Amino acid sequence: MLSETTVLPNKNKFKEYLTWPSGYMPYSNQTFYESVYSVLPGHYLQVDTEKVAEIPYWKIDTEKYRNLKDIKEFSEIFKDQFTSAINTRIKNKKSVASHLSGGLDSSAVSCTAQSLLNQQQRPPLITYHIDTEQPFADEQMYVQAVTDKWKTNHYQVRPVTDVVKAIQEIYDDRMCRQFKCGVHSLLVGMRQIDQYSQPVAFLNHVCAKFCQPVPAYRVGVNITQWHNRIIVVK
Repeated sequence: MLSETTVLPNKNKFKEYLTWPSGYMPYSNQTFYESVYSVLPGHYLQVDTEKVAEIPYWKIDTEKYRNLKDIKEFSEIFKDQFTSAINTRIKNKKSVASHLSGGLDSSAVSCTAQSLLNQQQRPPLITYHIDTEQPFADEQMYVQAVTDKWKTNHYQVRPVTDVVKAIQEIYDDRMCRQFKCGVHSLLVGMRQIDQYSQPVAFLNHVCAKFCQPVPAYRVGVNITQWHNRIIVVK
């Protein structure tokens, strides 16, 4: 039972988190709590009555890039694949929305998505920024820079007080039952401004992983990208 589980801080994870700018540490499945683990990128869990297995569904092919000679070539191929990854996920969608935190990842995704929508003469990108009202985490100046340049249809969303209740409410909604991973904060915000009444593609932060789609039946949700990266409602 969860209520009988002792919650202890994972000191190794705190060390990893606080020292990563000065010393490289490989990404691990550890979390901030002992005996609680995350699923590694590019993997899924297979669970039966006897065991739990973590199985890779995608692995980068390093040989494919062995012939690249300099930073310019790396930059060009990154740009091509980054743009292609986003374009694939917004294709044939009536509306496209993006979580715009103000960081480099979400800003790059949002800018590229809006550029593609402009080229395709489609409606503007819907962007959401979750305002935590915490001065040390305020990145609104960067959000403003993106929305000023690209003229997205932008909304400021404030966190709800009772997160559990809000998630339960959206889970009871017909459309939101599909989601069981990392987009609940966006859906709560969209509910506040009544913006999820039609099919929409969500671009959630890091599109740069270029992971191959995990089969939806393996995780039981209707998505084409896993690990809290790209969520597409069909």
